[in-house]
Amino acid sequence: MGQENGAKGGTVYVDGSRDAQVLTLYKDEPQNVQLDIADLGVQVEKRDVPVESDSQIHLRSKAGKNIGVEIGDICPICGEGTVEDISDRRQAERIFGREQRHVYPLVCGFETDEEALSLHGNNGDQLDLSTLAEGAASSLEPRLAALLPDMPAQVRADLLPLLLGNLAHIAEVRAQNSRAERLLDIEHREWVICVGRGFDFLHMPNLALIIGPYSPDLADPLRKAAGIIHANMKAGRIPNDGFLLLASVPYEEIGVDRARAEMKARFLSHFAAAVIEKERPALAARMTQRTAVLDWGARRLEPIAP
Repeated sequence: MGQENGAKGGTVYVDGSRDAQVLTLYKDEPQNVQLDIADLGVQVEKRDVPVESDSQIHLRSKAGKNIGVEIGDICPICGEGTVEDISDRRQAERIFGREQRHVYPLVCGFETDEEALSLHGNNGDQLDLSTLAEGAASSLEPRLAALLPDMPAQVRADLLPLLLGNLAHIAEVRAQNSRAERLLDIEHREWVICVGRGFDFLHMPNLALIIGPYSPDLADPLRKAAGIIHANMKAGRIPNDGFLLLASVPYEEIGVDRARAEMKARFLSHFAAAVIEKERPALAARMTQRTAVLDWGARRLEPIAP
């Protein structure tokens, strides 16, 4: 038919393989009918089953466990695995081995006002580079050895230049602060809470608090973010008429990949809203909630229904 009409080429898709298509095989697609057990002549005694409230986690797995982000819950993404504490160093040891000659698991924090690194030791100790006095570079190596005595010498030698560079950067940031060159950068004025991934377009400083979907206790950073928004409103740094909660998940291909991204984005949006409503109900009353997926190739944010 295409050749007869002068077409130079064509593409053939299996019916139903795309979200949108110009031609279907049936005018009215046949619908499968779900039979009730009573249709088979089986008498069933009706019983009242208590319904869980909206504040309860109502998603259940086949094993009767919660589907969520708490430790021990069923993974909300794959529906198969369980959520574990990724801060446990034993997981890294299972992957890279216990000898730690080439890969050493290290827990680091990042203080954003002075852009300072903070290293966490195995016994709860901490080395916060922002607390070190000027000229402390010479004492950095023994401090690191005391904090992480099992770190191989070669790994420690590779890490030291990074820490020394961070010390120099902290000094530069403080010098800029003393000249009032970074006052706008260090003042909290955030009015958006972003949950998920795909927020590379937010280039303005102190506009949004971005929470990645990686923590096994996602509620904790959400509580802290809501507290910062509340403090910003109370201090008059932002208007107290509302804030935005934005959840986003990227996808690469139309079809199953995009559908999975929509499912993840809706879960993150509902979970974040529930945490804020529970922890700060007054703030939640001023919340505007939006959910989206991101076309990773085009970097296009596409709103979806909540």
